[in-house]
Amino acid sequence: MEELFAFLIHILYQGVAVGIVVAIDKFVVRRRDAIVRTVRRLQATLSIPPCLSVVSDTAPGVTDESLRHGTELAVFLGLGSHVLFIAVAMTGKVKSLWGLVAGVVVPACVTISVWIYFICARQRFDGGERDTLDKGNGDNPGLRRSIGGMLGVV
Repeated sequence: MEELFAFLIHILYQGVAVGIVVAIDKFVVRRRDAIVRTVRRLQATLSIPPCLSVVSDTAPGVTDESLRHGTELAVFLGLGSHVLFIAVAMTGKVKSLWGLVAGVVVPACVTISVWIYFICARQRFDGGERDTLDKGNGDNPGLRRSIGGMLGVV
């Protein structure tokens, strides 16, 4: 019975993970141009120095793969951070050191990690990295690769 329960939890996890990856592709990666414009305006408004900016000044600003991977990183680490905070809250230790770690330190580390990933992606983009996908045939190998990674079939 325990093996069946573990198997069902695993199937549920994989289904949710694949659903999240498909949603990221549909709602984030396909809207890359609008996201890049918004981020550029935000960077200009906040006067972020070029060494800390997350999108390049040259078009298109970021590759689809970098945007997909960075968004997946943010979503899955963010979900893990929320689960940790909920677990700490359920044990009643929110007002202890564990509450501070789960509520402040972990989300700050997640934010910094995602920011650093996008800075490195921008540096790769400025160094000449571009998407090598053929967009004319309707195939999306980046999405296929991400789904394969979730299912462990890479």
